[in-house]
Amino acid sequence: MPPLVLAAAVEAPVIAETAVAAGAALWTWMSSTAGVATLGAIAAIAGEEAARRRAEQLLRDNTYSDVCLSCAIKCQALACGVPGSKYRGGAHWCTSLPKNDGLVSHHTPAQNAYKNLPPGGGYLPPDLGPAIQMDPADHYQTATNPTSGPNWVSAQAAQTALISSGNWMGATALDVADLQSPKFHHKYDAAIAQMAAYTACMKAAGAIK
Repeated sequence: MPPLVLAAAVEAPVIAETAVAAGAALWTWMSSTAGVATLGAIAAIAGEEAARRRAEQLLRDNTYSDVCLSCAIKCQALACGVPGSKYRGGAHWCTSLPKNDGLVSHHTPAQNAYKNLPPGGGYLPPDLGPAIQMDPADHYQTATNPTSGPNWVSAQAAQTALISSGNWMGATALDVADLQSPKFHHKYDAAIAQMAAYTACMKAAGAIK
């Protein structure tokens, strides 16, 4: 077994265990009165006609399962985040737009952590996956990016372990912890909140566990 893969196999359970509490805390906040109010306010702002039309076009152009299709429709108002934000959070298909804007879309969790999982076992089409916009230089430093250093394999493996066990929020919490670490100076907090709103909607709709 290659050293990085072996390291991932050893480290992933430990990392995953520490993420469970963080994931539970994130979901608890989302379910609280304050969390619901905050997410509701974001939903109200983000519910634009343009987002609705773009989501419907995306859904027409792709083949998704009935569950994914239903969830994407229910959560389309949150897919593009808050208009006018410097960095938006939501669904990857929208955070990757507009093209040539100088930003990149960062999947949260990493798409490689779930795109090869079986349907019903954590799989989600990467286009529908939660994401935030980032500056390219920062994206290279994220824990799950291969350019960030030798620990990216174990970081992705930890997320896969959590998602496979039905703890998508725990996998998200790993990314949130990384994105709110000192190296990024909290510049993505608003985008994280928007991504969290979309993630909570997808969870409530049954697309993720």
